[in-house]
Amino acid sequence: MKSGLTIQELAADDRAFLLKIRDTVLTAVNEANFSRVVEMMQEAANAKMNTANVPEVVRLASRDFGITDEEHPGVLQHLIEGRDLTLYGLANAVTRYSQDVESYDRATDLESIGYNILSMPAKRWNSINQMAA
Repeated sequence: MKSGLTIQELAADDRAFLLKIRDTVLTAVNEANFSRVVEMMQEAANAKMNTANVPEVVRLASRDFGITDEEHPGVLQHLIEGRDLTLYGLANAVTRYSQDVESYDRATDLESIGYNILSMPAKRWNSINQMAA
């Protein structure tokens, strides 16, 4: 035995060591995820919206991501009020609109939709923008 430690003490030391490893790995993974999300947000902030027909961009994105015909005018309103005509602004408008709905479940869905819009591939965003022209 290592320096006169009991089996229980060795087991406790091993457990503490494994917990430290777990915490280190989780921190590294969380930092990597955080960095990835920040990068995605920066890219979205630089992804300009086709301003020739903003309502159509919102309608097309709404259709693609499951925002109802009743909801998309509210998203458009928040987009206009937010004055950020980018992919980031659209995602924010959706998550802001989620605060206006009465159903907790639907609000949660809209929060997820906002993230899905934020993280959509550039090719899909460009397609929505081009179709709105």
